Amino acid sequence: MSDQKTLKMPDGTTREVEGARFHQRFSTNLINPDGTEIDLGLAYRMLLTYKNWADEQIDVLRTQLADTKAHEARCPLAQQEAGEL
Repeated sequence: MSDQKTLKMPDGTTREVEGARFHQRFSTNLINPDGTEIDLGLAYRMLLTYKNWADEQIDVLRTQLADTKAHEARCPLAQQEAGEL
């Protein structure tokens, strides 16, 4: 993480940290294994950003799987490769 406004995702893309509103102010810091401290609110926003990215990746994979299944259903060569013929 280069700053508190962006995160590097596992696929190499960079995303802005998700916004979140809290009803109270958190003054607690989390300590990473490397000894650095992160504000609890920022840690929550980072996790929310990763979760939203993962949800998008799951949707992409589901769409690709559905496209592959549809292709296999109508293409004789794909059916043969899938072992259905």
